Amino acid sequence: MKHRKHIRLLLAMALVCFALHVSAKTTLRLNLQKGSGYEMNMNMSMKMDQEMMGQQIKMDQKMNMQLVYKVADILPSKNYVIEYSVGQIKMDISTNGQQISFDSQTGGNPIFDKLKSIIGSVIKMEVTPLGKVEKVEGLDAFIQKIGDDKTMAQLVPMFSSDGGIKSFMNQTFGYIPETELEKGSKWSCKSQLTTPMNLDLTANYELASIEGNTLNMNVTSIFNAAKQMEQMGAKVDMQIDGTQNGTMTVDATDGWLRTQHLDQTVKMTMKMKNPQSGEEMNMPIELKSVTETKVVKKSL
Repeated sequence: MKHRKHIRLLLAMALVCFALHVSAKTTLRLNLQKGSGYEMNMNMSMKMDQEMMGQQIKMDQKMNMQLVYKVADILPSKNYVIEYSVGQIKMDISTNGQQISFDSQTGGNPIFDKLKSIIGSVIKMEVTPLGKVEKVEGLDAFIQKIGDDKTMAQLVPMFSSDGGIKSFMNQTFGYIPETELEKGSKWSCKSQLTTPMNLDLTANYELASIEGNTLNMNVTSIFNAAKQMEQMGAKVDMQIDGTQNGTMTVDATDGWLRTQHLDQTVKMTMKMKNPQSGEEMNMPIELKSVTETKVVKKSL
């Protein structure tokens, strides 16, 4: 009899634990400590295929960017003052037999002098627990360093305007929903990257599993943009359509991203008239990239 009661007790405890596991919910928010910091390392590998006037142009690019975030203060409103800076940029570009390399730690390539000048410069942002950027300070220094260099503005478009950095950061924290989460929860985040063109992005998230304090998520995104621009005195109509698919992990204790893997495909079409013959020209471009992101929490 005692043996049966013991078994029943164990079964009851198991059922309670199972019920708690099934109904486990969490509210994801930024829960940061003053003085803490996050070092984000992004490694991107990209291949580009472009057809121009019957010629095929191929480009391979590898890029490593280190971004540093420091929690400088916690305001009475519970918002955070976060200091954001670029710690390092490294690039290797190969196109049609030509090789271009840049490392912000060693320099040596005058083409990227302006890019090197932004290393270590700090932007201050007021960020809500939901990851929304309320205020930006210090961006003028970045804009002055980049100046009117269009190449640099394309490499780091988030630094070219107040709207650019806000849209970039709001997208960075787009994985934080307003509602409670449980395994299988799905939600979306819509944003617009304002530079170098108005690009509409919809990111769809799914909470695949919860392992302790680690939230494992699936992410799929679609984005598109249309813009008319001028190139070499001719009007160019550009259409961009792209997709992203990947996975990510977030630490539920502080709400910060820890790892991310993204596969991205972008298809672009440029239409223009040949300035000499007046013929309509179509220039299709396809970009494929893989980005690996790892974040380490540090005391800064």
